[in-house]
Amino acid sequence: MPAKPLLLSILEKGGFRGCRLCLVLTMVALTACSSSSRIEQQSKIARSAAQTAAMVVDAWIAGAVPSNYASATLQSAADTLADAERQIESGYSSETPERRGVITAIGRLSAAARRAQARIKAGSPPQVSQAVQELRTAATEFAAAYDRYSAPKS
Repeated sequence: MPAKPLLLSILEKGGFRGCRLCLVLTMVALTACSSSSRIEQQSKIARSAAQTAAMVVDAWIAGAVPSNYASATLQSAADTLADAERQIESGYSSETPERRGVITAIGRLSAAARRAQARIKAGSPPQVSQAVQELRTAATEFAAAYDRYSAPKS
């Protein structure tokens, strides 16, 4: 004789209220965890997109990649960063200065990638060199903001 599914056994014994309470508590716990893990996940994506943007600009300056490739890659990186920013903002986490700092820093990264793209399209190496510096500065600010966010709370 096959074993009854667990849920059916609980319902037959009148344990529906207990089961429902466990389900609600599990959902609350997962929701609380998901906003934090959402920031962690999107921060990893943002870090990767920022590194990609900096590498493609360096490669363009060195003459290793054509302008259209660098421009398309920077557009993709900027879009990825903007999406990461939106994903974190749409989380159900309570607003803290640390969380806001991560969101703001990712927005700056996205803007820096868009400026780099525009400067590459314009074909101005001195301005592109400045864009690399802006990307690196924004990446450093993002790393610091994320470190503040992920630091143990006392």
